[in-house]
Amino acid sequence: MSNSLVVNLENQLKATGSSEVAEELTVSGTVVQGATFGDLVTHVKICVKTASVMYTHDGVDPATGGNGGILTANSERVWAKPLFAATKFIEHTGSGTAIIHCEPLSL
Repeated sequence: MSNSLVVNLENQLKATGSSEVAEELTVSGTVVQGATFGDLVTHVKICVKTASVMYTHDGVDPATGGNGGILTANSERVWAKPLFAATKFIEHTGSGTAIIHCEPLSL
């Protein structure tokens, strides 16, 4: 593919080694905003447990079965901290309450 840049940071990211600790978001039928982390954090690894969730990054609230992307149960992603902080989550229709484990990382 011409004119594309792919950067794989997975092997370069590490725990912050500071007082930043992982958090868990409980996501159900009410919109939940991504957590905020301190200055040492550059990325956040999210692990979706137990149920699927819908999400948006654009400030618009996601709908349980409508707009936004979907993260299925047992999926993992690594997002830049500003993207994660802007993300809103809600349960995917019929999937039940989800737990999202959020691990702060740095370069």
